[in-house]
Amino acid sequence: MTTSHRDRFFKEVFSAIEYLPVVIPLIIYHGPALWNWQQSLNSLFKINPELAPDLPDYRDLLDDLLTIKDEDIRGAAKPRMTLFVQKHFSDDNLSARLAELAVISGELTPERDRDEYIKVVVQHLVHTEKLTPKDIYNFIDQTITGRGGEIMPTPAQIWMEEGFQKGILRGG
Repeated sequence: MTTSHRDRFFKEVFSAIEYLPVVIPLIIYHGPALWNWQQSLNSLFKINPELAPDLPDYRDLLDDLLTIKDEDIRGAAKPRMTLFVQKHFSDDNLSARLAELAVISGELTPERDRDEYIKVVVQHLVHTEKLTPKDIYNFIDQTITGRGGEIMPTPAQIWMEEGFQKGILRGG
């Protein structure tokens, strides 16, 4: 892109605004251990020490979910459920915590929105090794009263399918 093309491009894009919008880098960390990386943008690069004083540096805002108490996660139900799942995703006692998640889901309305969001949460939960298919099925059944089988196959159906697939692989 030549200078004149670039100048014309920026004039077209930014002609309607007086100032550029502020960009705030935000990290919501939900790993199994506490955050141990730098929060400074410049710390990610090898910078000539002579140039360092003249370079702008940005610090990321960091929310390490492991350091936040559950009762301090407040607000609307969807973001609370999202943060709850992210925070406890690797917990050994995640299956016991699903009842708390079910209580939060009761705040979602209307019912159609709740059901759709439960599906999103379940899509995330199926990727943890901390839950069995039965745990997830029971969570669905608690949150979408009595409709677990419509959203997800029962554990028995899953195990039957796994057995069927193993039989096919063995030539049975």
